[in-house]
Amino acid sequence: MTDIAAVARVSRTTAYRILGSVDRAATSLLQREIERLLSEVIRGLDSATVAPDVLSVCARALERVEQHPLFRKVRTDEPGIIGEALVLQTAPIIDTITSALAPSFRKLADDGVLAVDDHENVIDRLVRLGITCVLSPPRGGYQSLLGDILRGNAG
Repeated sequence: MTDIAAVARVSRTTAYRILGSVDRAATSLLQREIERLLSEVIRGLDSATVAPDVLSVCARALERVEQHPLFRKVRTDEPGIIGEALVLQTAPIIDTITSALAPSFRKLADDGVLAVDDHENVIDRLVRLGITCVLSPPRGGYQSLLGDILRGNAG
């Protein structure tokens, strides 16, 4: 909370009074960052014209999460927060992302960019894979991993 207060240029007491707790602050920041990232992903998906574009958008999103200063700090200094968040917030996060991305995936399928029948199931699987990847990044990077999976060479 001290770091948050310093960035916000308020006292630690004021930060606690406004945010309530470290968990509440982390949840609020997580929600804000998910909304920002989703906006970027939707813009990228909406401009995709071929399947590799979709792959690149997804890979960039995962790279952005992994490199985000807040995520890096929590992963390094407060890994217990991640564990608790995985248990308590994974399902709502997946639901939020799935709902937000479904129209873009539906349009990609309608336009013939992706051969996808069950948009929500595909998004659900991509988000679950993404969560695992940002916690333990793949050798060779996200683009390579996602490409292998799409080509059926993930073995």
